[in-house]
This record gives sequence, structure tokens and C-alpha cells, in this order.
Amino acid sequence: SRLALFALLSCGCSQPSITFFSANPASIAPGESRELSWNSQASQKCRVEPLGMDVGIAGAVTVTPSATTVYTLSCEQASATTTVTVSERITAFTATPAAITDGDSVELSWASRSNGCRLEPGEGDVPATGTRSVRPAVTTTFTLSCGVAMASASVTVTPAPMDPLFAVQWHLLNTGQA
Repeated sequence: SRLALFALLSCGCSQPSITFFSANPASIAPGESRELSWNSQASQKCRVEPLGMDVGIAGAVTVTPSATTVYTLSCEQASATTTVTVSERITAFTATPAAITDGDSVELSWASRSNGCRLEPGEGDVPATGTRSVRPAVTTTFTLSCGVAMASASVTVTPAPMDPLFAVQWHLLNTGQA
């Protein structure tokens, strides 16, 4: 140990070190890419895992992980890690209008940062961003699931009056004026 320290001091050599290793920002949506960048000193070669890639002592590489991944940069005896988090997130989910009379339509609208979304009840698999026009017969809570992220939107349905002339009696439910 003393001999190694003496040899290091007497030759003017410095220990390998990693100045930085980062992915900035470290959070991405599924399918997005992120650049890993690094710089090291007093190293001859480095390796990035789990990529299994030999790299220079300074540089960058673009990654597109399918799940949250911890990357390790090893430069001789020095190592550092950085994590790229893949976040599944629903950014919007609405039902417009939120209250209807039986027989009316509702527009469901959503946007997510994920693939593999599912809209229930009844719609099944849907794209990450989209709209659907639905006619619920009863008060319903719709649920959007995108990976581990979930959101819900409720629609209140009131029964249509039984009077066959109700549709022409606009003054009974005057919703056209503020």
C-alpha cells in the first residue's frame, strides 16, 4: 500500500477519476431518447453498462430505454452512475360536458406520456392521445390506464323526461343562456 502510494507520488501520475456522468434531464416519456454525457481524467478507456459499450474518456451517447435504467460508467478504477427514469404519465383526461341528459353525447379527451393505454368501460385499448364520443345511459366513471398511471372522469346522466314534446319546450331547460 505504501509502495503503491510512493510509486504514484514519485511518477507524478494521478488516479483515474470521473469528472461528471449525467443524463439531463433524467426523466423521459416512453419512446423518448436521452443523451448520456461524461468526462474522466487520467483514464485510458471507459465502458458504459448496461450498453456493453467501450467509449472514450469524454463523450456522449444517446439512449432510448424502455424502462427506468441505471447506467454505470467505469474508467479503470473509477466509476459513476446515472439513472434515466421512464415515467408513464397522463397529462389530461376530461369528459365534456360532465352532466348530460340520457341520450346526449359526451366527448372524452386524453393525453398521456405513455404507450399502451386502456379506456374503460367499453372502449378497450386506445392510443396515447385521443378523443372518443360516447353516450352513457347511466352515471358513469370512465378510467384511463396508461401503464401504471391512471386517471378518471365522471359523467352524470339524468333520465330524459317522458313527455314526447319535451324536446321543443326549450324554456324548461334553458341552457343556451348564461
